[in-house]
This record gives sequence, C-alpha cells and structure tokens, in this order.
Amino acid sequence: MLGACTSPAVPAESTAVATLTAEPSVAATTTPSATTTAPPLPAEMSNADITGAEAAARYAIAVLNHASATADVSEWTRLTAPDCETCAGFTSDITETGPDPDGVVLVESSKPTEINPGTFYTVALIVSQEPYTRPDGSASEGGGFALLLALRFTDSWTVEAIDVGPSDAPWAS
Repeated sequence: MLGACTSPAVPAESTAVATLTAEPSVAATTTPSATTTAPPLPAEMSNADITGAEAAARYAIAVLNHASATADVSEWTRLTAPDCETCAGFTSDITETGPDPDGVVLVESSKPTEINPGTFYTVALIVSQEPYTRPDGSASEGGGFALLLALRFTDSWTVEAIDVGPSDAPWAS
C-alpha cells in the first residue's frame, strides 16, 4: 500500500458529514479514453462546499485514470499539491511505467466531510479495480480499497493528501 501524504495540519473537528453515496459516479467510472484530453471539470467543482469537494474527489480519480491510461500527468500534477507524497508516487509510477489503460479505478461510493467550511474537506472513497495484466506482464489481483482525499479550496480545488487503506478502514464508513 502507498503511504499517506504529508500536508498542512488538518483541523480535528468536523462540522458536517454527508451521507454515503451508493451510486457510482459517471465521470469516475468511465474508462478513460486514449486521447490526451483530460476529463472535463464538473460544474459542481466551482462550489466551495461539500458538494464541490465530492465532485473534486471524483474528478481527481477520473484524472488519475486518464493519467494512467495515457501517461499524461499534466492535469494530475495541476490538481495535486506538490507536497502530497502519495500523489507524487502515483505520478512517478505513471511516468516510469508508461500508459496502463487497464488499471482503471472505479468509485463505488463517497463520503465527504466538511472540516473547515468553504476551505478544507475530506472525502472517503470506496473504490474497486478489476484484475488485469500490467504493462510489464505482471498480474494485478484487483479488489476493493479505500482512499481518503484531503481537499483544499482557494480559487480552485487542490488534492492536499491521499491516504490508502482497506475498504473497511474506520474513516471509510
């Protein structure tokens, strides 16, 4: 598993929690195309609220899928903070191994949490990946896991940190 990112201190209190969304996101579950165009920004990402945070988290996964499929990391690096270690690890993996169009991650559900209204949110994602063969010929077992994204809104959304854990991680439910 990849380790957690370092990021600015996250306030300890949460002021609001949204309910778990059961239906997969269209943007995050669509197999990325082999074009070099990143997925379009969802309109909800203009909102500095819990809806915008959830849209930004799902968009981040769609962009990560695009980057993995095309090896174009430009939108991924624009969307992620320079000090996000997991984000940098994904970037490094993609640039070192090249395109991996079969390694698509599907968002099964999301749970956004407001930490600092209008500025800082977390979104827990339950994601899955089908078994597939990597470009180097090795097998990926696939399966389900959880991602916890820390998101900050200034003029736009930035992924500040990502933690990876099992799908039954306490913060994922």
